[in-house]
Amino acid sequence: ETWKKYGCLEPSAATRAAAVVQQPSVNVTNKIFCLLGVTSEMGPAYQLLKLPGATVIGVARSGTRLQHLRDFVEKESPKSTTLQIPVEGADLLKDFVAIANWILDISSQSNDQLVVCPLTYMDGEAFVRVTVAMDAIVTHILKRRKNVALAYLTSPATVYTIPREAAINAKERYDKSNSVWMRFLTMGYGFQPANTWLQDDPVILNGTMDLQGPNYCLAKTLQQWRCMVAQS
Repeated sequence: ETWKKYGCLEPSAATRAAAVVQQPSVNVTNKIFCLLGVTSEMGPAYQLLKLPGATVIGVARSGTRLQHLRDFVEKESPKSTTLQIPVEGADLLKDFVAIANWILDISSQSNDQLVVCPLTYMDGEAFVRVTVAMDAIVTHILKRRKNVALAYLTSPATVYTIPREAAINAKERYDKSNSVWMRFLTMGYGFQPANTWLQDDPVILNGTMDLQGPNYCLAKTLQQWRCMVAQS
């Protein structure tokens, strides 16, 4: 509600967020969550593994973070919660064919909806390569299994459409602000107007940033396109 009043969250998003928060309980017993990069800091693994009846298929390289997740399940997850991970972990860059077949094999034991969440992030060009590997896994699964959903973490640092009302509101607030003074204090790096193409329908926001570089932008754009292609 605070974000909505301030103007950095659209009213429709606030309404949906409130509807989720107000749910007395969340039923996840009819879904299998497949997290590619199960130890990702931005991922939902720990939240899912707190829910009674949740089933999570996890893929990640072996290491302390994966062991910490296993310990969490053993000590803090409800007894009805299940986590399945390759015994020695798995490398998405090297083992993506085996991983895709392993996921199909595990999920074939149930008719529940398979929710695939590609979460892995890597620095530099490796992020593009691991995104392609995850995309190969996704397309392999979509061709061979019904009742599949995709869930990606999108990024504001790409090009995408926004509601016209949001663009107009942002421009009005920028015009009323002390933008010249703020840009002076940040040596021109901060508080710049959004590169929004208001003349288009729908309105397009160019959110690309030099700070994160072309590899990040390319990888996240690939993920957005996979969502749109799969939806269509």
